[in-house]
Amino acid sequence: MPKFNPSLDYDELRLPVYLNTRPILNIGGIELTVQDIIPTAVVGGLNLLTISETGGGKSQLTSDVFNGFFGGDVNGIWLEGRPDLSLQDIIVKLNKDLGKREMNKHAVEKLIFVADEVNRAPPPIQNQFLGLGAGIIEDPEGTQYWLGKRGYFVLMGSANMGNGNGDLILKTMQAGIIS
Repeated sequence: MPKFNPSLDYDELRLPVYLNTRPILNIGGIELTVQDIIPTAVVGGLNLLTISETGGGKSQLTSDVFNGFFGGDVNGIWLEGRPDLSLQDIIVKLNKDLGKREMNKHAVEKLIFVADEVNRAPPPIQNQFLGLGAGIIEDPEGTQYWLGKRGYFVLMGSANMGNGNGDLILKTMQAGIIS
């Protein structure tokens, strides 16, 4: 399984499966596509939230980044947004040893944390997920843990508008907390 390599060149940063050649941005006459922008954001350690209607390719794009750039579970954590998702699920996914009350160092050092269809989770859990964008998680006892390695961490999520509870996501974007 591939390991994240910060010295990848432009051709190596191509998304393995996702394909959308429609330009979404024009800078000085140069048209850029999702395939141009997303790898740049990931290398720069920027948090990403993709929003569109169902079937827009968000999950495929997220999967390409998670598996193609980070080697999947080797360097990342993937959660599926669902109505019964809880903080405990997030802690368990981070391999918290509830008996010892210590976070597993290897899990906390994952480079990418993904919540696919985060808008399907209850608003308090959406808030917990969006809070991970600062690169910190707090366990129920109040202990904080830095996520990632050497200051590098990417939070990536997707949300289907019109499907699930997307109000928190939209309000958070309007408030300028995420973009």
